[in-house]
Amino acid sequence: MASDDFEVIAFKVLSYLYRCMKDGKKVDVAALRELIGCNEAYLGSVIRGLQSKGLVDGFCFDGLSGVVIDSPALATMSEPVITMDGAAYVRENSRMRKAREFAGHAFDVALATVIQAAASRI
Repeated sequence: MASDDFEVIAFKVLSYLYRCMKDGKKVDVAALRELIGCNEAYLGSVIRGLQSKGLVDGFCFDGLSGVVIDSPALATMSEPVITMDGAAYVRENSRMRKAREFAGHAFDVALATVIQAAASRI
């Protein structure tokens, strides 16, 4: 498994949203981009796939490029969230378990750091 595999990116997106929800923190798409570290088009494709499966909700996309939009005006209209199905998927799916093992403890530390830093900006 590589750090840019679809499953790893999906795991990171779902983990970020789940942690924000559990910690009562506002989702910061810029912080999510920083945590994921892949190109915009790929991130948009992964999030579109997660949203179409009902695992996340509330993401807005640029109609031309498919890039995830995080402008303040759109953020007030729709707040990205993980759904109940998404939370179960990240905990129970075998591919997500492999992605979690691949990401390891370093990802957990990065996740906590990014959420804390984003909370201080918002």
